[in-house]
Amino acid sequence: MTLRLVLYGAGALAREIVDALERLNAHGTPMELRASIVDPGIHAPETFRGRPVVRDVRTFAGDEGLRFVVALGEPEPRARAAARLRDAIGARFASIIDPGVLIGASSRIGTGAVILGHSSVTADARLGEHVLINPGCTVAHDDVLEDFATLSPGVHLAGHVSVEEGA
Repeated sequence: MTLRLVLYGAGALAREIVDALERLNAHGTPMELRASIVDPGIHAPETFRGRPVVRDVRTFAGDEGLRFVVALGEPEPRARAAARLRDAIGARFASIIDPGVLIGASSRIGTGAVILGHSSVTADARLGEHVLINPGCTVAHDDVLEDFATLSPGVHLAGHVSVEEGA
């Protein structure tokens, strides 16, 4: 079954996520980008990667088959967008984990997380909801990344590190 996705955002992170979607599809995880959401007043083209750009989240109300991914790099706007989607339409979220990511079997990853290529999450790490791990990062044993935490490209965390919510 193909997972139907809507991205909240149509910028650089959204482009990175679409590339990850293409790699996931090539590895047998069928995902289809249906649309992107951009807030009113934000400059954006009419389409993003061949799909419509929508300005009203209520456009997707009632479609239980859709899953949403917040493609905003900054933690506070990402948290506001997730709350807006939940409050307005009861959105359900998907995580995007690039097939080039190594994940320890004992690690846990929260809903809505985005983990981009060439990263690794080792033993017993815990990632909260809507965490963003950019390319080339290491999250080592027993690390905790709370909800909406972000790692910039190339960050390497040793074991037993905690990253607070929204950091």
